[in-house]
Amino acid sequence: MNGIPEGGKIAQLAGVPCAVTPDYAPEEMFEMANKLYYKSR
Repeated sequence: MNGIPEGGKIAQLAGVPCAVTPDYAPEEMFEMANKLYYKSR
């Protein structure tokens, strides 16, 4: 083996925003943030 091996293919996710981020409604995000905040106290 000579040098660094080649990596695998990188998925083309352009145009698919929910492929890399969760698709939550703002109300759900607020509820989760509140739960995490109060559990951390």
